[in-house]
Amino acid sequence: MRLPSYAFLLFAVVLSGCVAATYGMAPYKLETVTTINGNVDKVETVRNKQTNENGLHLKLMTVTGAVNVHVCPQWYADKNKIHFSKGESLIITGSTFIKDNEQNIYAASITDRTSHVLKLRKEDTGDTLWVGRERDESHAQRDQDEQKKTEQEMKARHQKTNSSSSKTGPGNNKIGTVPGSTY
Repeated sequence: MRLPSYAFLLFAVVLSGCVAATYGMAPYKLETVTTINGNVDKVETVRNKQTNENGLHLKLMTVTGAVNVHVCPQWYADKNKIHFSKGESLIITGSTFIKDNEQNIYAASITDRTSHVLKLRKEDTGDTLWVGRERDESHAQRDQDEQKKTEQEMKARHQKTNSSSSKTGPGNNKIGTVPGSTY
């Protein structure tokens, strides 16, 4: 049985909502996009308990109160030298949501007082500009670290084997032999 092409699109939309719900994160909704302005009260790295990743967050003081700004993953901020200072005046456009009875916004773009615009999401879809990059880079780094660790372990094992076989004397370093036994 062949499903209509729109069935795949519907499945993808439902799945993306399930993934966001799984991680306890509100989805980015284009219908809630707004622009706010205020001054940075706090800059912090927040660990997402569900994904176990760090994110760059701001507490922005606006005329209506505090807003938690979800900027981007910390690795992305570090890589792109994204940083903010307390007291800095910003204009933020993004998708708003309420979490723990507090106002939050996923930043799509941030404009500073010099009119420099930091783009973080695609305007028409809300997709992040770091999609796919994090996994590739972090997995590559993790793979390199694991490879290095494996090589170090193998080298240590090899050195241990060589040092123990030299103690038992020549001829007793054959695989499967027990020191002192005849082969």
